[in-house]
Amino acid sequence: MKPTIQGPNLVRSVILILWLLAPGAFAGADADPAKSERPNDEWRLRHGERVADVKSHADQLELLFIGDSLTSGWRDIGKATWEKEFAPLQAVNIGIAGSQTQHVLWQFEHGVLDGIHPKVAVLLIGVNHLLASPSHTPADVARGVSAIVTQLREKLPHTKILLLGTFPKGRAPGTADRRYIQELNSRIAQLAEDPRVRFLDIGIRFLDPEGNLSPEISPDGVHLTPLGYQRWAQALRPVVVEMMKAPGGR
Repeated sequence: MKPTIQGPNLVRSVILILWLLAPGAFAGADADPAKSERPNDEWRLRHGERVADVKSHADQLELLFIGDSLTSGWRDIGKATWEKEFAPLQAVNIGIAGSQTQHVLWQFEHGVLDGIHPKVAVLLIGVNHLLASPSHTPADVARGVSAIVTQLREKLPHTKILLLGTFPKGRAPGTADRRYIQELNSRIAQLAEDPRVRFLDIGIRFLDPEGNLSPEISPDGVHLTPLGYQRWAQALRPVVVEMMKAPGGR
């Protein structure tokens, strides 16, 4: 039987999209992507939970996931795959739905990286600028991603960074959103010139041979189904394990 999203997961995805598109979802929706921005109260509540999670695992934490709702989704839609593939690697997830680059920077400035020394940090961020801040160009968002990588290098000097290309958005290939993401990924791939940063674009893993993003993988053209999280894990885990074992560099 082909996996589908229904019931609470479908409702969750629809509500999230409406929330992201609503005026004022973030007070700083059009803020500079490379400067930290104070998010709304609901988001800051989630941030407090992430800080507590990090502190409770600080001594064992070896793998850190950073990002928006796609990363946060490992906590529910992708939970079964997470428990099988990443929990045994001493992973902690600090992703928060709705995050843009400036909100991740705010996380970093408010304790979420304190007292930890992960071997690898996995970063996926960018698609919410298309949803909530369409005025931001790929170059703008790339500056924000670069600022995040710079902060990670400063705050976690012994941690390797696995920077993921922004995942495909929309059902069909050749759209303006797909071209936007292609340009963004081309720009952030250059951050891997740093030997402590590795860039990995696994977007093709979610698409069919014609480049379509099917409902089996994404219920709304942005978020992932359980099958989508399985595809993500299949592409990601071998690379993460390799990086965690390597003595230095990528």
